[in-house]
Amino acid sequence: MCDLSAFRYIYWSEYGYIEGAEMDGENRRTVADLSYWAGSYDARGLALDVKTNRIYFVSYYLERLLYIDLDSAGHNQVNLLLEDSVVLYSPRGVALDDQFVYWNEFWTENVYRINKTAFDGRLDVVASGFYSPRGMAIKQGNPSQDCEFIYS
Repeated sequence: MCDLSAFRYIYWSEYGYIEGAEMDGENRRTVADLSYWAGSYDARGLALDVKTNRIYFVSYYLERLLYIDLDSAGHNQVNLLLEDSVVLYSPRGVALDDQFVYWNEFWTENVYRINKTAFDGRLDVVASGFYSPRGMAIKQGNPSQDCEFIYS
């Protein structure tokens, strides 16, 4: 049987907030207030990293790749991973693997990746030439036959 205990919560973004709730909709809460001095962060392309207990996302308006550490004792501070007005001019989707965070960029029509725990100056273009890229997902390994995965 597939262990789904790590998937107890669902997370979503609204303008200025990231919220979460249990899978049945109970215990809804604000995970992070994304208020910013000139308005609000816009959280697009949420990606949950179960291993590090972080939510990664991009801000279209602020041209940033950000994350929230869910282990921060309820403080849920927004942390900056990368700010770049070219490779984050019009970001859309975010996806993760064990080492990297990936995002697609509408304006440059590329998929980029950087180290997900600390930006070391290395930025890779892993795919290019897309017209209007939106969301994305990463498939890793071979899931057990007992697990059913739904992709959107």
